[in-house]
Amino acid sequence: MALTIDLSPEVEQRVHELAAELGMEPAVYLTRHIEQEFSTQAVTVRTLLALPPDQRSRILAAAAEDAAELYEADLARPAMERELTALTALDGEEFHDSI
Repeated sequence: MALTIDLSPEVEQRVHELAAELGMEPAVYLTRHIEQEFSTQAVTVRTLLALPPDQRSRILAAAAEDAAELYEADLARPAMERELTALTALDGEEFHDSI
């Protein structure tokens, strides 16, 4: 199926930026996100913990695989610009526990 979607210039620019960070064409980037939105079933923590361990492991492994590209792209950014891996205390900075 082919669709035409009108995006604001700001959203279009952001799509191009995010796709470029992952080395993808914007259409491929959006297709993946749309397919993921419609193919994944929301799982709550309570639901996940109620599943048998092997099924739970399959769901978590699939989620990790889906997130791998985004995670690697985030790690490639300077530490202060990261969104997914913002634990800068683990990047060589001294860690202070305030408790």
